Amino acid sequence: MKRKTNKKLIIGSVLLSIACIVLSLFEIYNSRKSYIRQYEKNMEMYLESMLSNGEYLAQKENVEFTEAMIHTIEEEFPTSSQMFCLVGKENTILFLRDQVMTEELYDTTVADYIGFGEENNIKNGIINSTKVRIYKNARYRVTRIDKETESGLITVAICTQETYMLKSGNFDMLMQHLLV
Repeated sequence: MKRKTNKKLIIGSVLLSIACIVLSLFEIYNSRKSYIRQYEKNMEMYLESMLSNGEYLAQKENVEFTEAMIHTIEEEFPTSSQMFCLVGKENTILFLRDQVMTEELYDTTVADYIGFGEENNIKNGIINSTKVRIYKNARYRVTRIDKETESGLITVAICTQETYMLKSGNFDMLMQHLLV
């Protein structure tokens, strides 16, 4: 009788442990999704702010919007190889990360680099975030807007490498806390 009770306790403990591990993994997955969703919302607001600054600068300096956006990005955006901006006009990349990278990819189009807006269900004038494989086939979160202006279709995007995004937000530490 004691052996049956011990067996039941062991089986119950194993089943409870497996259930706890599965629920913890599910919670980590949901936390990751939630973190990425919140990060994308923040980038969408940041892009909106940069667009406003670019429009203001274009009116103030009486220059083309794309030129003002490039200047705004160079002055305000913390560019790195893991997080950078793109400005395109009529599917031509005008600016990508910095002048050196822009010159290296002079024959690459916006559609080749981050995909075409309509194919990714990005509507004209609406900021949206998508997951794209770019730059050495790494996963990036691309927050972009495709906007029709008098001078043509303008694309402005913020590209953030997914692993960098998770590291910069201390997501690894959050996972450790959750597992404990």
